Amino acid sequence: MSRLILLRHAKSDWDAGAGSDFDRPVAARGRRELPLVAAAVSSYLASGAVVLCSPAVRTRQTYELACPHWPAASVRYPEPLYECGTAELIAAVRQVEDEAEQLVVIGHNPGLVMFLNWCLAEEEVTADCFHMPTSCAAVLELAQPLSRLEPKQARLAAFIRAKDLIARQPEPLSC
Repeated sequence: MSRLILLRHAKSDWDAGAGSDFDRPVAARGRRELPLVAAAVSSYLASGAVVLCSPAVRTRQTYELACPHWPAASVRYPEPLYECGTAELIAAVRQVEDEAEQLVVIGHNPGLVMFLNWCLAEEEVTADCFHMPTSCAAVLELAQPLSRLEPKQARLAAFIRAKDLIARQPEPLSC
């Protein structure tokens, strides 16, 4: 069984003064939230996972925040993953070696959410699947190798949102 994890980048900083969308960095909120999601995703990853990461600044920083939780993962930064649609994501996933049974794609909306819905079997689509907020991961399980990815074949194993993880944290004790 293959596993495909789609991770939307951490919250970006619109006020950072970046000259372009490509150069926009991760915001303080993203730096707080993303490690929680990365830790939760780590329970779905074994050694040897491959990460395909958009080359934009905020996605690279997202990977850097996740990296301590995925020490055995190897990362690549394919140019087509920035501002891409479903066709480019399909091509990128299919090009991963057959030995890679676990793949994380760190990218952007709307392409990521459209790709998620392309992958999922009809009965797997939930209301969550129509919007992937920042610092959100969809964990998909596939019966076939990633190189033979086909539409409507994936099962949704988990939908991990930062706000849900934060809500589950215990309240600090007050004296």
